Amino acid sequence: MTDYNKRLILDGKTHRRVRDSSVIINDKLTAIWEGYKNNEIGTMELLSKCSKVYSPSEKE
Repeated sequence: MTDYNKRLILDGKTHRRVRDSSVIINDKLTAIWEGYKNNEIGTMELLSKCSKVYSPSEKE
């Protein structure tokens, strides 16, 4: 069990395990969204980066 899962369970926010892959995806999306909120990237780049998070792994 990851530290993330332990924290959620102890805080009473969940009663189930969160997959490591879901945590990784969430972290990536959060970082992308923060860049958008801080005006570091535009709307098109936001959408492009988000789509790459969910697409099959490819070398860029």
